[in-house]
Amino acid sequence: MGQTRTLYPFLKKIYKSIPYSSYLDKGMHSILNRYASLYARVTHFSFPDKYGWEWKLEMLTHTYEKDTVTLLTTLIKPGMTVVDIGAHIGYYTRLFSQLTGEHGKVLAFEADQSNYSLLTHNTSHLTNVTREHTAVSDTNEDISFFKIKHSTGCHSVITPQGDYDTITVPCTTMDAYISRTGITPEVIKMDIESGEPRALKGMKEYIAKAPYLVVLMEYSPHSLTRSGVDPLAFLEELETYGFTISTILPHGVTVPFTKDDASSLLLYPTGYANLLCMKGHAPSKKEKTILHVAPFGFNARLTNFVECVSARLLASEGWKVYALTRQERPSEVTETRYGVHIYRARSIYEGIRHALTLLLSSKVQIIHIHHLRNNNLGLAVAVLAKLFRIPYLFTEYGLLHDPYIVKDRENPLAGPITPEHAITSISKLFTIQNMSIRTRILSYIYHWPLAHANHVVLVSSHNLPLASRMGLSHATYLPQILDTTQWEEGSPLLKDEEKLARTRGTRYGIFVGQLKERKGWDLFLRAIPLIPLDILPSFVVVTSTVDDAPHFFTDLVHELGIESRVIFLGQIFNRRILRELYKKSEVIVVPSRYEGFGLVITEAFEIERPLVACDVIAINETVRDGVNGILVEKENPLALAQGIHRALSDKDATTRMIQEGTRTLAQFTSPHAYAQWIQFYEDFLERS
Repeated sequence: MGQTRTLYPFLKKIYKSIPYSSYLDKGMHSILNRYASLYARVTHFSFPDKYGWEWKLEMLTHTYEKDTVTLLTTLIKPGMTVVDIGAHIGYYTRLFSQLTGEHGKVLAFEADQSNYSLLTHNTSHLTNVTREHTAVSDTNEDISFFKIKHSTGCHSVITPQGDYDTITVPCTTMDAYISRTGITPEVIKMDIESGEPRALKGMKEYIAKAPYLVVLMEYSPHSLTRSGVDPLAFLEELETYGFTISTILPHGVTVPFTKDDASSLLLYPTGYANLLCMKGHAPSKKEKTILHVAPFGFNARLTNFVECVSARLLASEGWKVYALTRQERPSEVTETRYGVHIYRARSIYEGIRHALTLLLSSKVQIIHIHHLRNNNLGLAVAVLAKLFRIPYLFTEYGLLHDPYIVKDRENPLAGPITPEHAITSISKLFTIQNMSIRTRILSYIYHWPLAHANHVVLVSSHNLPLASRMGLSHATYLPQILDTTQWEEGSPLLKDEEKLARTRGTRYGIFVGQLKERKGWDLFLRAIPLIPLDILPSFVVVTSTVDDAPHFFTDLVHELGIESRVIFLGQIFNRRILRELYKKSEVIVVPSRYEGFGLVITEAFEIERPLVACDVIAINETVRDGVNGILVEKENPLALAQGIHRALSDKDATTRMIQEGTRTLAQFTSPHAYAQWIQFYEDFLERS
């Protein structure tokens, strides 16, 4: 569907580093051509004569259009029915056959005779594939088909540019085909060179009655315009069919696709996007049970952490969801919130007892453990999972929180980063250098739940290369997900109301976070004297750990002479009060030295307030300077002060950034983001 091919770039880099020799060049190409041809014969995959070794190897190894392939492997499950319109020589058809399994069905449509012959050869051994030598459009009569000369993959029922031959081919609508055969596809992939609008008109009846349907297609505004279709009107038509529309990004991540995105593609003659159009959710076929384990959380304070959001999401999809965590402060030992059955342990022994009870009595099918640090309970459950042979997932927000791979976890980016010091195997206990035996053993125990997980799920992409260097080959990036439940949590407290009252009548910026060095609270304070009173007179500090300002905080406030400008509120237990504090603020400041993700950023987007943050991992994965927020140099109070001044002085720019922040937030709250997590869990359960 048009994505750039990216096969083995490291091999290319090595090859290019060797002094050029025409003999070596010819020899290498000859070897690779022979290898690709042999590989193709062994796997029963034939190619057009014009294909070189690189095209062949990419298709043989499923690295061609890798982003779309990654997404499809999460969408398609055993037993599904998948339709491949414009099947070409069968690259996707073969993948669909593998994913749907022996109880699934794959229907492959290809109008070109040469491609159909290769499609037949490449899929004749696949018992779940049915091939149709016909075009798919909005008519059930023979149709003109345009074959591009000197090409194998750009033929279409739409009049193309360049040299072409015109032939007549049989054609069907999907509505007629579905009525005739009785199939009920859940996934339809189309790659028919701007013939997609006509094909969709020919399946309107089925789309209207299908409770769940995924359609993947290429969207090229210029090609659509040449075919007589208004590209923006086509997007509106897709929405009238009931689809939510996303575009496919690297790693198979999807984000909402809007008219603004379509308009930007019109600026480039070759601009295109691969679209995921989704209607409904995949039906659940049997009860699924999961146990989430975290060292803390499942309460009002941490309700927007990914373990809580994903647990609520699965419960809303009919899963039986249990959560096991520590009892942080007086609270119910067991309770049910939003369909999640929560068990809180007052000690590690009580936690193990709860875990054993659940594993023995509730038929837990998979376990998801979250966070390494302070998680003895997670270690114990990981061991129990291995004993009971229950597959488990592991999630860590930020691997740079790991004290064994950074010199200072409070400021991890300031010193060397050594992922190799994470002892993730017995062999590394004896081979790693520059670590004492005691430290090696402690590192091995600390990393045991992470290293022995069946799969690792990371919510920030910066973690992926770190995971690889730590020896974690079984890691996947999934985007953070959020919901609005966080603002509903927490009971009204008089103390919180009194704290809110202290901010009335003043204009202020706000810092929300732990009083830890990595959160940059000291940078926040040091920036205050550099901001004139008339720009912003007051600054509010909300923290999750203490109610009264500790001496190190008050000492710095006194040293800077800003006692009259700082309003220290401490803990806010009621999330609705926190929301009110956010809404009344002039600017939300995130001066962190490092973030595993940075939830305050998404809260700023949701509350629609200006955002100023330090340009550090993983904040800069979400915030783009001048686009949806302001990024400033890290460890620089003056730059932070200037950023706050910039946010407050240029109202038009700030309004645009707030609007873009709302659009960014949709990446984490869209049905597509939720569907990715649901499908990942279901796929993990199915494969396990």
